[in-house]
Formats: sequence, C-alpha cells, structure tokens
Amino acid sequence: MVALHRSHRIGIALIATAVLGYCGFESARRGLADWSTMRWRHEIAGWAERRANPPPELLQEAITALIEALALTPEDPTLIEHLGTALALRAAGSQPGSESQRLYFAAALVRFRNAATLRPTSPYSWADIVLTKYRLGQIDDEFFGAMGNALTFGPWEPAVQLIVADAGLGAWERLDSGLRGRVRENLERAAVRQADTLARIATDHGRIDLICAISNSTVKNKVKCG
Repeated sequence: MVALHRSHRIGIALIATAVLGYCGFESARRGLADWSTMRWRHEIAGWAERRANPPPELLQEAITALIEALALTPEDPTLIEHLGTALALRAAGSQPGSESQRLYFAAALVRFRNAATLRPTSPYSWADIVLTKYRLGQIDDEFFGAMGNALTFGPWEPAVQLIVADAGLGAWERLDSGLRGRVRENLERAAVRQADTLARIATDHGRIDLICAISNSTVKNKVKCG
C-alpha cells in the first residue's frame, strides 16, 4: 500500500513537471514571437495611423517577420491583425485595380477574419473587415454584419468611427434602414472630435446631406450647409 501511494505521488509529480515544462515552453515561444516582431508591430501601427505608403521591400520584411512569428504562435490575434494590416498596406501601394492589389486585399481579409474569430469583441478586427471588403467591392451580408459588430464593440473608438463613416457613406445606398440609423449615430459621435476628417469623408463621397442632417454645428460649418 505504501509503495502504491508512493507511485501515485511520483506520477503526480511527473505530470506536474510536464505541465510546468509545457507552460514554460509556450511562454518562451510567445516571448520570442513578441520580441522578434516588436519593431514591425510599431512600424505597421504608425504607417496605418499616418496612412503612409512605405516602400514595398520594407513592407515585405514586416510581412515575412510576422509570418515567421506566427509559425511559433499561430493563434495570436495581435500578430494576425498586424499581418493583415501589413498586407492591406501592401495592397494600397499596388497599382489601383490590379490583380496584385486584389490578391493582397484578399490575403489581408483572411487574416482579419481569423483575428475576429479569435478575438470576437475587438472592434478593430471587425472594422478592418469592413474596410477591406469595401475596398474589394464586397458589399454583402458579411460586410453589414462586420459593420454592426464594429459599432457595437467600439462606438467611441476614433479609428472605428472613421472607418464606419467612410465605408458607410460609400455604401449608403446598399444599407438597410436599421444600419443607416446606426451609421447616422456614428456620424454624430465622430463629429465630436473628428469634424475635419469627417467633413472630408462626406465630401469625398458626395454625402454632405447626411452631415447637414446631424446636430453638430462645427462639422456642418466645415461643409457649408445651407
């Protein structure tokens, strides 16, 4: 009986050691992936925020580094989202309307979908899906659903507000009445702190009428409502 109890204790100790070893291994893999992509994650975020057009070779370096890091941590939604953003930037820098541009946007969309699956309450993943599908001309149920999720999870996120405003005004005629109402509410929120950019978006889409219908006088003055 004593020997049996001792063997149980040894078995439990071995299991605990294996579990701790696996946890340490996983932690080390995540740390390596995080360290190896730190520079590129910072660069990609900056490029996206500034709407920059970095050199293709620099973007390719970032894409390669992120793919290699994802081989270590394939279900890291942050790395996946950054890879999607890098691919979308590569698409934006390609010849407009080219097959290369379409393929880069399509590859970015796959990553944004993966990120949204892994982190379904992130408004940025849903907003990225909205913007990428809009650029691909895919105004469909997935587009509408992603827009709704972006508005649900990030109503006061500045970047989300502008993406929804841009894609929402661009696809206005395809939106149902419920989603149009939510986009109007988004315009009201965006106008509080982002009147200049919102006015430019509305002007670009020829939808000054929608801006003139909201209550914020600052943005209405910028588009010269009658």
